[in-house]
Amino acid sequence: MGCAALLAVACGSDESARSTPAPGLASAAPPSATGATPPVVAPSIADPRARTRLSETGLFSDVARRMVSGDALPYAPRFALWSDGAQKRRWLRLPAGATIDATDPDRLVFPIGAQLWKEFSRDGRALETRLIERFGPGSEDVWMGSFVWLADGSDAVLAPDGAPDVGGTTHDVPAQKQCWSCHAGEPGRVLGFSRLQIDHALIAPLASPPLPAPASLAGDPRAVAALGALHASCGHCHNDRGVAWPDTNMVLRLGSDEASVAETRAWSTLVGVPTLSFKGEGKPALRVAPGDPDASAVVVRMEHRGDAFQMPPLGTEVVDERGVAAVRAWVESLAP
Repeated sequence: MGCAALLAVACGSDESARSTPAPGLASAAPPSATGATPPVVAPSIADPRARTRLSETGLFSDVARRMVSGDALPYAPRFALWSDGAQKRRWLRLPAGATIDATDPDRLVFPIGAQLWKEFSRDGRALETRLIERFGPGSEDVWMGSFVWLADGSDAVLAPDGAPDVGGTTHDVPAQKQCWSCHAGEPGRVLGFSRLQIDHALIAPLASPPLPAPASLAGDPRAVAALGALHASCGHCHNDRGVAWPDTNMVLRLGSDEASVAETRAWSTLVGVPTLSFKGEGKPALRVAPGDPDASAVVVRMEHRGDAFQMPPLGTEVVDERGVAAVRAWVESLAP
């Protein structure tokens, strides 16, 4: 089965998805960030650093009726970052005539003026909308911020210091200074948008140079599901450019040219590999102990919550039961 099938995206692209009502800092400088300089395209939007309300970002054509602008393209990654069960919607908008730099098809770089939004909701009520926007030619010229929806749903207000338990739920909004912790490892600073994650029919027309279809990824479906879960929730930190690399030398980010599960860097840095860094007590000997999930450090960390030792370390208070089940099933399938 090819990557196009294994990693297909449920991605709406019709006009109704763009125009129907939605359900109810300045940019913090990263401690370190490297990456390609984006193509220079004159932005057609206002300086994002001056905004304080979501209605000022251009996502909505009518914020009172929650009508999304017609030029905001909805998309969804096949493997989504775990967010404690919150429902999420995502949109992308590029300046007229601009394209995404696909020189490295696994690490896309967005043009100046590109905007990407992600909305979090619970039980049909929107709680938070995040925005990433590139405003200049430098690799750090990226604005990231979260807007918290007002109780009456009339607008959402920038929350530079974050906000806990929004709307009486357990949903927490991160502070702006935390954004770079996860996003610094991506030259384009956007997570979940790559040749591997996004339907080729959607992404190909937006990219230059021409973007080839992902390679086939052969392997047990249990392994594909497990590595997909790890890619989505862990790969942005655990890769050779991520913040976790110096401590772990572990790669959980999949490449779209990896032809088989057994040849992935995720496999080679997990299966049967000694645990190098493990904060807390009860350090398992191996990252993945074939046939034994309970003796696998990756599983132990995924099942942990409540302190700095949990994984992922930010943005979650609830264990991803589905992701854990996928990883457990894969580890159990491996011959000891």
